[in-house]
Amino acid sequence: MAPKKGKKHATKTGGHRQLQAGGVAWNTPMALDAATGAGRKRKTAIAGNIVDPNDAENMQRRSKRKADYSPIQKFKVKRSALGNLTKNTNNMSLHPGLDEQQSKQPSDQQSEQPAKKPKAMEQDAKLKAKKRKNAFVAANKGTTGASSKVEHSVELSVEHGHKVGKVDKLEEAQARPKRLPKAVPAAKKSAVGEQLPSMPSIPSMPSNPAVPPNVEDFDRKHWDDPLQVSTYAMDIFEYLKGREPVFPIVDYMPRQIHLTAGIRAILVDWMVVVQQSFGFNAETMYLAMKIVDLYLSRKVIKRDQILLLGVVAYLIACKYDEWQPPPLIRDFLYLSNASYNYNQVVHMELETLRTIEFELGVPLACRFLRRYARCAEVPVPTLTLANYILEMALMDYATVAFRDSQMACAVLFMALRMSGGSGQLGPATNTWSPTLVHYSGYQLTEFVKIVRVLNAGLHRNQPPNIKTIREKYSLEKFHEVAMVPLLTDLQLFQ
Repeated sequence: MAPKKGKKHATKTGGHRQLQAGGVAWNTPMALDAATGAGRKRKTAIAGNIVDPNDAENMQRRSKRKADYSPIQKFKVKRSALGNLTKNTNNMSLHPGLDEQQSKQPSDQQSEQPAKKPKAMEQDAKLKAKKRKNAFVAANKGTTGASSKVEHSVELSVEHGHKVGKVDKLEEAQARPKRLPKAVPAAKKSAVGEQLPSMPSIPSMPSNPAVPPNVEDFDRKHWDDPLQVSTYAMDIFEYLKGREPVFPIVDYMPRQIHLTAGIRAILVDWMVVVQQSFGFNAETMYLAMKIVDLYLSRKVIKRDQILLLGVVAYLIACKYDEWQPPPLIRDFLYLSNASYNYNQVVHMELETLRTIEFELGVPLACRFLRRYARCAEVPVPTLTLANYILEMALMDYATVAFRDSQMACAVLFMALRMSGGSGQLGPATNTWSPTLVHYSGYQLTEFVKIVRVLNAGLHRNQPPNIKTIREKYSLEKFHEVAMVPLLTDLQLFQ
């Protein structure tokens, strides 16, 4: 054997050469002679062109890499740039039966046939699978939905190069007997074992036995309209009427030594301007004014803070009732002539929410008014006139203690009487029809006092600096309802 390669260091010790290889030393002269003798023989053999067969093999192995002489190399195939893709298609068997026949053929026949490319094999498999499918469909035309799904999966599997073994499963699914659907039991049993009644079917348009015969059932008529919420609209407004005592507003002006009813009216006029500037919903403005009244009925503030309270009330109402994102605090501060800063608004907002105990689901008169007018099929100009009277009532401090559901009845009654004119007035009881009595739940005698207060507010001359509401409803888009002639109390209750 040839000596192994390694780092060798030669030193002189005791007159003899010491040879080290890999940390092992030979100090004897015999080892030195053996090493030099083998090398001398190799040199003489090469010089005389005499090659030892064993030595020639070793020299040939040295000139090549060790990995080339590995026994595993005989069984490996050199990789190409797309070797992974081609190997997967070669290993894939699209026709198991044909592969077995080809394996049984002699090796010389297999070598004569040229190897097909993977793409050609896939196309061939697709054509054969499609022929099988057409022949199978022609034989069995009455296939069910389940069999068609299986055929579709077979076609997809062929397109993606998977095994076409699902055709047999398709034939098995065809031959398998169909299962009949289980009969639905009339009544189910609970875990205890007792019989439970079956669920009753919900009628598409139920009849309301509580509706009087001379009243048109509005909810039944608009049952298919999801915006009317006819299923539980009556329950919603009965719930709101029951919530009204939760938000009592007492006569707070005697306690507010720094405020007057005129200052409150100026605040309402400013809030109408803000509502027009930002395009808020009517509910947002009414809720903001309710927050102001609730806060003033529980806490005393100074005169210079009343506008700050209005800004904060609007900010809270926008977050609760607006469909669009609320305006920024700096926008409100701009409308208030920069009388306050950011920190004051945030601090006042927290204090207001704590004072009203975070109760924001306040029943509003505008919601009741819209419901009553819709059920009675009131024309749009008449409803606009009722909204004008309701907004004018916001400025009147005498109306803060009235219930919102009764306020809606009062303004709608006044609008119905005023829209016909004084020459076409009939009996007041005919104006408040049985339909309005049924859907509002109030008789005319229950809100007569509110009608007189509202009519007195309409006849009162407003200060020249408070004219936003009247100018707003004098426009053509609001049907100029502010120009409608007023009626006296005698004419209203004729």
